[in-house]
Amino acid sequence: MLGLAWPELLLIGAVAVIAIGPKDIPPLMRQAGAWSRKARLMMHDFQKHWDDLPNQVDMASMQREADDIQKKTFEKYGVDVTKAEVQKVDAKADQQEDEAHIAAAAKDKKPSS
Repeated sequence: MLGLAWPELLLIGAVAVIAIGPKDIPPLMRQAGAWSRKARLMMHDFQKHWDDLPNQVDMASMQREADDIQKKTFEKYGVDVTKAEVQKVDAKADQQEDEAHIAAAAKDKKPSS
């Protein structure tokens, strides 16, 4: 813990009691605990995002590869498609997939007679 041993902690505590006063120590310790908790949560969140960064980079490269394959496929069959048209088709496919999931979930919720 920051290279502090018990004697140093006791000395810091004694100076704090003298300098701050015994009445103000508990609220100060609560505030220090809240700051410590926030710092740990921020560090945990940062670590999680840092660990997930390679996956995000891989997803971006995979998306570029998929776009290149799609473009080459369209060129192979002589289809001239703009990026906006491809996005429309993708959006419609996503919508149909969502509708299928909703229908399947509704079917599962119905009681069997």
